[in-house]
Amino acid sequence: MPAPNTTLDARTPRRLREPSPLNLPNFLTATRFFLAIIMFVLIGMEEWLLTGVAFFLASVTDWLDGLTARRLGIVSSFGRSFDPLVDKMLICGSYICLLPFEEVRTGVYPWMVVAVVTRELLVTSLRGYIESLGIAFGADKWGKLKMVLQCLALAMILFCLLFKQQNVLLNYTPQLEFVRNLLIYGMVAATIFSGLQYLVTSYQLYKKYEREQDELHTSPTR
Repeated sequence: MPAPNTTLDARTPRRLREPSPLNLPNFLTATRFFLAIIMFVLIGMEEWLLTGVAFFLASVTDWLDGLTARRLGIVSSFGRSFDPLVDKMLICGSYICLLPFEEVRTGVYPWMVVAVVTRELLVTSLRGYIESLGIAFGADKWGKLKMVLQCLALAMILFCLLFKQQNVLLNYTPQLEFVRNLLIYGMVAATIFSGLQYLVTSYQLYKKYEREQDELHTSPTR
């Protein structure tokens, strides 16, 4: 009986090997995932100093995982999905956990959190659908600005809560709260605007894809 031919034909297309999800960038992202859970627990305990430390460490891992992925040339499908998911969990979860506290203490109102969460769910759904069509749909400058403002607003909220708890800089409370509220409303405005911008962009990309498909099916065969 002849031995089976295990030699690949030169004309056989080879699929590029997907990097293992067990790599340094994904490890950093997983670390941020657990730091986010720790943050949620600490917010409920009103441990504002420790919450701030956990948030700082989570922000550092967010910067490091992108840096290491670029330096090492590691881009996996798992990482592309896991990293933004953890970012959304960290931000949305933190604002949700602040809701039980009085608005006068945090400056955060329920409608603001609804806007943040709705935007993230909407963009995640749109990106998943558009990329399923084979169209790249990454973050743009408005999405990045939104993320920066969300982090700055959250950091300022934690600072104000910590200062009040420790009776520090009480004479500057009105000024600090003014800066906090300015960042919060700027974050909400950027969140809503970037969500609408993603909606318009996804519609344009889909209409372009639809036209290309129509041209493909109506072109005469040779």
